[in-house]
Amino acid sequence: MHANHSFNRDNLYWGAARFDELPLRLLYRTLYRQAPDFYQGHTPASPYWWGDLCAEQIEYVRNLTFSEINLLRINPSMPYRDPARPYVRRWFSATDAEDAAEFNYLLRPENQERLAAEGGVCIVATHFGKAFCRGGKPHPQTQQLLERLSSRNGWFPPVGELLDWLRARRARDDLPPREWRRMQWRWARDLVARKWRGAA
Repeated sequence: MHANHSFNRDNLYWGAARFDELPLRLLYRTLYRQAPDFYQGHTPASPYWWGDLCAEQIEYVRNLTFSEINLLRINPSMPYRDPARPYVRRWFSATDAEDAAEFNYLLRPENQERLAAEGGVCIVATHFGKAFCRGGKPHPQTQQLLERLSSRNGWFPPVGELLDWLRARRARDDLPPREWRRMQWRWARDLVARKWRGAA
C-alpha cells in the first residue's frame, strides 16, 4: 500500500498529473500554485524517482479522494489499472476526512445507515493527529460514532485485504473512461465545496 502525501516531491503522478481533463489540471495549478513538474516520483531522470520500486513492490496506491461515504457510488471499478500511469500497478479511491470534525460528520448515524443499506465500501483517509485526542482521551463524539459503527454486522478488514476482495470480484481491471471522467469532476466538486466551507 502507498499513499502520496501532501507536498512530498517524490509523490507519483500527483498534483495536476493525476488528471486527464485539462480544465482540472489548470484548476489544480491555480489553486495550489505549483509548477507542472513539481511531483517527480514517476520521472526517471529526477533525483526523486522511485517509480521502478513502486511498480515492483507496491500493489495499491491511493488516488482521488471524495466526500462520499460509499465509494462504490463513485468508483465501482476499483482497484483499477491506468495504462497512462504505468509505474502504479493498481489505484484505489478514498473518502477524505481532514480532521476529527470532518471524520465525525462523515460517520454521522444517517451516513452509517445508508452505507449499510447500500452494501457499500468506505476507505477513510484522515489524520489522527488533528483533534482526535485531547489530554490523552479520544474525542467523545468520535468514540461514540466508532462504537456505534463497531456494533454493526459489518466487515472491517485492512485496506489491502478489502482491495484484494474487490479485485477478485471483477473480471477486468480497467477503468471505464466515462467512470474516470465522472470521478475527476466529482473530485473537483468536492474540493471546491470543502474550500468554500473552510472559508465560510
